[in-house]
Amino acid sequence: MQESIKVIESDVYTNYINFIENKVVLKILDKYRENAAIRDSDKMNKANVSASSIIDILTNDKDKFTAYVFSKIKKYENVKFKEDYPEGEEPEEEDNNEQILGYAKGFILLYAIEYYVLKHNPDSLEAYIKECKIPQASKYTKELKQIYRKL
Repeated sequence: MQESIKVIESDVYTNYINFIENKVVLKILDKYRENAAIRDSDKMNKANVSASSIIDILTNDKDKFTAYVFSKIKKYENVKFKEDYPEGEEPEEEDNNEQILGYAKGFILLYAIEYYVLKHNPDSLEAYIKECKIPQASKYTKELKQIYRKL
């Protein structure tokens, strides 16, 4: 079994995904495809992180990791956070023709891999980012380190 599937299918991960969906206006897809599992397991190998280490982050470092997740979402994603409004003062729903399919089920896993590297071996983050072929690796690495420092 792929390491990524051990994480994705765990109760801890499922509960964390539900927690995020309750805090942020975004849709997370239900399916986790085989090719995504292979790719994500490869990223776990590149970062030298195990399924148990990811589950440990989601369990024992949840508050700090959640702050990391929310900071990344605010910086890189065009999503809104759910807010409580007094009755009658709710914002109007935006009406557009754009159909948003949702986020891949493994996106929190990928954030957790980055977080693990930032926490345990920040000097290797840029090499990991480059190995994953993320564009502008140096810039992205600096941005992630800045987010992590502010936690």
